[in-house]
Amino acid sequence: MLVDLVKKLPNLRPYYLLAVLCLVGEVLFTLIMAQSLRVLGDSAILQVHDSFYVYLGILMFSTVVLSLCLSGQTLSTGKISESITYTLRKEGTQKLIELPEYKLDEMNSGDSMSKLTNDLQLVGQFLNNDAYMLISRPLIAIVSLVYLLLLNWQLTLISIVVIPLLFIATTYLGKPISRFSKEHQDELSNMNNTTQDILGGVSIVKTFNLQNIVREKFSKQVNTSMDRGVKLAKKRAVLQSLTVGISFLPFIVTFGLGGYLTVAGSLTPGELIAFINLLNNLTFPLAQIPSHYGSYKTSMQGLKRIYDLLNEEAERKNGESFDVENASTLVEVKNLTFGYGDSSVLKNLNFKVKKGETLALVGPSGSGKSTIFKLLTGFYADYKGKINMFEKDIEIWNLDKLRSNISTVSQDTYLFPATIRENLTIVCDNYSETQLIKATNIANAHDFIKKQPNGYDTIVEEKGNNFSGGQKQRLAIARAILKNPELLLLDEATSALDTESEAIVQKALDNVMSGRTSIVIAHRLSTIVNADRILVLDNGNIVEEGSHRELLDKKGLYYNLYHKQFDSNKGGVA
Repeated sequence: MLVDLVKKLPNLRPYYLLAVLCLVGEVLFTLIMAQSLRVLGDSAILQVHDSFYVYLGILMFSTVVLSLCLSGQTLSTGKISESITYTLRKEGTQKLIELPEYKLDEMNSGDSMSKLTNDLQLVGQFLNNDAYMLISRPLIAIVSLVYLLLLNWQLTLISIVVIPLLFIATTYLGKPISRFSKEHQDELSNMNNTTQDILGGVSIVKTFNLQNIVREKFSKQVNTSMDRGVKLAKKRAVLQSLTVGISFLPFIVTFGLGGYLTVAGSLTPGELIAFINLLNNLTFPLAQIPSHYGSYKTSMQGLKRIYDLLNEEAERKNGESFDVENASTLVEVKNLTFGYGDSSVLKNLNFKVKKGETLALVGPSGSGKSTIFKLLTGFYADYKGKINMFEKDIEIWNLDKLRSNISTVSQDTYLFPATIRENLTIVCDNYSETQLIKATNIANAHDFIKKQPNGYDTIVEEKGNNFSGGQKQRLAIARAILKNPELLLLDEATSALDTESEAIVQKALDNVMSGRTSIVIAHRLSTIVNADRILVLDNGNIVEEGSHRELLDKKGLYYNLYHKQFDSNKGGVA
């Protein structure tokens, strides 16, 4: 996975090269420093001054170079880490945007958020330091080992006899660390899900006094996550303590045996100093490997979760664009059948929508009305039958081009945390101030916009909290108008509003639909009495079709639904 990322970012090659040069410099000047210490030690103790100052200068120069190598390593790995995490975050976000609607419906938003935050953070931390260390520490250890063997192979072998225990400890404890790391990341994802649920439903929680239940549920998740984290920390602590403890054993042997050899004349004082210095570069880097390896295992679990998202199949991008102005039939559905899993939602539907016509869809909850909209806009694709949009099979349409001819207004209006102007004009590349004001006037929104502190440049708060439900709907309608679509889809656009707001919004909708091809899903049947045709759905079937008056005369399901709503209001239209 990391190799794929490296190939994907050729612009980072100078930083890879810098990291390699810093690595080579670190290894080379580590040896030069050891040799300098060897000569300086012998010169000082044996009072040989011929080369003392030369090697003192070399030692000082080596120190400067090693400092520069450290700075270069920090710069290069920092740039690599930031670039890769930026790319993953960008591609992950783009993938979420490109996923088919049904796949988004299956996903948990908190889990997706965790992949783009917690998991990415782990990957970034590994790339920023541990990846370099995982390469440089073993390399320095190997080079140091070769030097030590050349210096005194007997002392070297005796000193490092315990080092294989480091690798045994790493292998033994590495697997459970990987397992606990995955479990910990999963628990963090679950906590993200719960937090989002709490934030999204905080008013419901308070209204029904569910604070204790929610608190208890979240506390359990926090405790579980903490337990996983503590277990992971314990495994790492055991591994760290073992490796550090084992890494000190060679020094004990070296001081004892090396001191004896020096007194016996088999080893010079300078050689002992160099030996101890390089032994430090052998044992402590090896002692750090388990920690860096643990970071590697943890980050790879995070990277795998990110790639699980990136490898999801995106919505299709192929297809053609067609001129829709001359199309006389904007929608034609033939023998349409669709379901979720084994459950059929729509069964053998057939209907057309002519240009300029208003078609209403009514029926009990769960009868498949909103699913039809998902299919007409290409969000769902696994269906049987045929769907023609603007007289072309939807299968050959480029979905972006198709949707550019359609505007949707739903009961769940989403406004971006931006200005009113930006929220309205985001749907079109080119617009004039006249077009903007005309759209807001048609939507009955211009007057209340002008009353805002900064007019059209007023910032919309999160979830549009500084506007009422009716105002948000009128902004959504204005946005749909400004797009100037050939086909308008209205999905229960007034169902969540109070009576006064509904009347204002309905007037705006009437203005919008006038002379425009529209399909309306209606819960409140008073809003569609003027529709050209009404389709009545029940259990995925079209059970009735006709105008408002024709359906009332049939005294079927529509008649029952209508009178159930208006029995208490004899002044309703009949």
